[in-house]
Amino acid sequence: MQSFEVKRGHGKTLENGGLKSIMEEEFGEISEEENLFSGSFKALKSIKVEFVSITEIKVETETDNEATPEDSLDAHQAYNRFMQNVTAFNAKQRIGRAETKQVFVGDKYENRIMLPISLSYDHRVVDGAEGARFCAHLRESLGKDFAFKLAV
Repeated sequence: MQSFEVKRGHGKTLENGGLKSIMEEEFGEISEEENLFSGSFKALKSIKVEFVSITEIKVETETDNEATPEDSLDAHQAYNRFMQNVTAFNAKQRIGRAETKQVFVGDKYENRIMLPISLSYDHRVVDGAEGARFCAHLRESLGKDFAFKLAV
């Protein structure tokens, strides 16, 4: 799961069902087990969010590579809205929050700088369906080991 910082003073809104409420608003029906919330939405096969503290959440997503470009775009937009509502940081601000994580390389763990990636484009210039197709192509091209490839 990837860790995300929650802006100071904003975390209290996530307590007492606040996080689940925001997830339901973006993704529909959400299941809850202790501090772990799970759901799915269009091209997001699953999204799991762990409420760690009022200053941190952890998120894990799995996408459907066979989803239509429209479903991929809808899921991407819903995810970005959700993350902004939960962390109080927009996509550009979240990108600037790279952190050092331990990554298993060969036969040992090493500290590597990990940088979250997101893509945005001007909808006045780029058609949404074409943008979603590009995002799907980029996802396939980068592969699951992209973060590892960047770190090497």
